[in-house]
Amino acid sequence: MELEEKITQELSGEGAFQHIQKISEEIPTRMAGTEECRQMAEYLRDQMIHHGIPTAIKEFDARVGFTGTSELMILDQERRVIPCRPFVHIANTTPAGIESELIFVGSGGVDDYPGKEVQGKITLSELSYSPPRQEKQRIAAEHGSVAQIMINWGPSDSKTLAYGSVKPPWGNPTPITLPGMPRIPSITISRADGEHLIDLYRKGRVRVWLRAESPEEWRQAQNTIGFLEGNEEPERFVIFGGHMDSWGGGVTCNATGNFAVLEITRALAQHRHELKRSIRICFWSGHETGTMVGSSWFVDHSWDDLDQNGIAYINVDSPGMRGTSYYSASSSTELAQFHLAVEQEILGEKTRHKRLAHTGDQSFMGIGIPSISGRTEYTAEQIKVWHGANLAPWHHSDEMTLDKMDVSLMLKAMKVYVAYIVRLGNTAILPFDHQTMAQELKDRLEAIASAVGGRLGLSKPRKWAEQLVRNTKALDEHLQVLRKETQGATSWKGNQKVMLANRIQMKLSRILHPINYSIANRYGFDHYGLTALSTPIPCLYDSRYLTTLSPQSNDYRALLTHLVQQTNRVSDGLREASELIEMTLDSLQRA
Repeated sequence: MELEEKITQELSGEGAFQHIQKISEEIPTRMAGTEECRQMAEYLRDQMIHHGIPTAIKEFDARVGFTGTSELMILDQERRVIPCRPFVHIANTTPAGIESELIFVGSGGVDDYPGKEVQGKITLSELSYSPPRQEKQRIAAEHGSVAQIMINWGPSDSKTLAYGSVKPPWGNPTPITLPGMPRIPSITISRADGEHLIDLYRKGRVRVWLRAESPEEWRQAQNTIGFLEGNEEPERFVIFGGHMDSWGGGVTCNATGNFAVLEITRALAQHRHELKRSIRICFWSGHETGTMVGSSWFVDHSWDDLDQNGIAYINVDSPGMRGTSYYSASSSTELAQFHLAVEQEILGEKTRHKRLAHTGDQSFMGIGIPSISGRTEYTAEQIKVWHGANLAPWHHSDEMTLDKMDVSLMLKAMKVYVAYIVRLGNTAILPFDHQTMAQELKDRLEAIASAVGGRLGLSKPRKWAEQLVRNTKALDEHLQVLRKETQGATSWKGNQKVMLANRIQMKLSRILHPINYSIANRYGFDHYGLTALSTPIPCLYDSRYLTTLSPQSNDYRALLTHLVQQTNRVSDGLREASELIEMTLDSLQRA
C-alpha cells in the first residue's frame, strides 16, 4: 500500500531512541499520581502538539499504590534473612508480622492447589503469567493462605528484585469490586533465594516470618490523548497507544512503546490528508499501580463515542526488547486472520496468534471493541531457561535500562503497527472475521456440554450457535463480494452497502466479544488475569465444577442456578447476533 510505504519510510528509530534516552535519564521511574508521571504526560502532549496533533491531558482520580517496606526471615533448618520487596496494593501486616509454615504451590494457579493444605499457611509461588501476580494472590487468599511470597523469574543465579502490583480489581474499585481488593500481604524475592527456599521445602518443614506494608491513596493521575481526524469517516476511529507510567529503569516497559507510538503518530500526521478514518492516540497512567485505572477511566468516560465509533484498539507495550526474535500478537478472534496476514506480508515470516488476555490495558473487552497487542518475543527455549520470564529477567526492575532495548527490533514492530492502523483506517470494508468467532463459540459450547454430562441444559445456546455459524458464513460471502468491489477505492462516501457492512461488523463485536472475553457486564470490568477468561465463554467456566459436587448439596444447587442464568445470557447474545445478521443481509440485498 502506497500510504503504508510512505509512512514506514519516514519512521526514525534514532528519533524514537533520542526521546527514550532523554526520558530514561531524567525520569526513569514514572509512577501514576507522582510529579514524574505528570512530567511524562506533559512531555508527550508537547511533542504531539509540536507535530501538529491536537492533544490534551485528561486528569482523573485514581486509587494508586506505592512500594513500601518488607522483611523476610527463614526460621527452620537455618536462620537467615532474605532480601525482599513488597508488592503494592497489599493487605499490610502489623509491625509484629506473620509467622507460619511455608507451602510451595508452583505457579500458584487454580490447578496447583488440590491436595495442598494452605489454610493459615504462607504460600510460595513462582512469578509468571500463568496466572499473573494479581490472580496468584487472589487464588491464595481464596484458599485461606495468610500471605504469599512470589519468586521472581530469571536464571537460577539471579538476585534481581522486581516491582509489581497484586490488585485484582480492574480500574478504580467500585462497591461490587471492592471485596476483591487484596486480603493478604504479598512480597517478592529473587530467583536465587526462591530456589533456595524450594530446596529447603523439599527437605522438610519450613517456617518463615514476614512483615510487609505498602501505602496506597487517591491521587490525581493523567492520560494524554491526541486525535488525528480522518477525511472520509471522521467519526470512526482506531485507538492506538499504551501505558506511560513505569517501574524501575522504565525503558522496555514502556518507554519503547510510548515513543514507538509517538514516532508513528508523527509520521502519520505528515499524511493526515490521506487518512480515511480517525486515530485516537492514548497514553495511559495507572497501568500497574492502579491496575489499568487510566484506560478503564477512558472507557467509562467516553462510552457513547467508543460504543458507536470505536473500530479497534492497538495496544503497544514493551516492543524492542533486546534478544527477542519472532513477532507474536495477542488478539480478539475476529482480528486474528487480519493481523496474521498483515504480519506475513510486512515481515515475510509466519507469526503467532494468542488468545487475547485480560492483562495490559485491555479495558475494551467488555464494551466489545476488538484488540491487537503485538511485539517481538523470546523463544520458548529462552523463556524456559529464564523460568517463565517472557518479558526478560530485568522486567519491572531497576535493571530495565537503555542497554535492554534494541532499536532495530522496535522498528520491526513499528512497521507492523503502521500496517494495522492504515488498513483498519483506510480499507472500505472492515477486516473482521465473525465466522471464526461463531465457530469458536459453538465448539466451546459443545465441549462444555460433553463435560457436564447433561447436568446443565445447553440445547438453546447450542441451537443458536449453529444458526450463527450458518449466518456468519452467509454474511462473510456478502462481505467478500463487497471487498472485491471496493478494493482500491479512493472513496466510499455515501456507499450504503459499505456503511451497512461496517455497522453490522462493529455491532456483532459489541454483542459477541463480551460473551467470548468477559464475565462482568458490559459496563464493568473483570479482575486482572482472571483464570476463567482464558477460555471462550468464560461465564460458563465454573461448569467444570458441576461434576465434582453432590447434586444434593447447597453448593451444587447455587452453582447450577448461576450457570442457568449465564446460559440465558449466552443464548440471548447468540440469538441477537444471528437475527441481526439476517436483517442486515436483507438490507444489503436491497441497497
